[in-house]
Amino acid sequence: MSNAFKTAFKLNALMEEKQMLQKARKESHMIVKCKFCKAPIRWLITIKGKKMPVDGDSRPYWLKPKGSKRIVTTQGEVFACEYEGDGKENGHGYVPHAASCSRYR
Repeated sequence: MSNAFKTAFKLNALMEEKQMLQKARKESHMIVKCKFCKAPIRWLITIKGKKMPVDGDSRPYWLKPKGSKRIVTTQGEVFACEYEGDGKENGHGYVPHAASCSRYR
């Protein structure tokens, strides 16, 4: 295979992956019901490209490097945090649904 063909093939694959991630991010705004507990959830795409179920509503969080909780941002980043804190919150994100689902575990 020529280098030009290999480059074109890689570019095509990258474009397809980008389009798939964009579609998945648009779908993350859709709220569905958890098949186990029937709570409202949405699916976010992590920065590693994996789908993660999160609770339907966002909540404020305070970043803590060794925090006992986790938060997922709409950009797909997962941070250690606490859900309550002093001062202004660091942002709003979504709680991984596995932490709140009664039957997920």
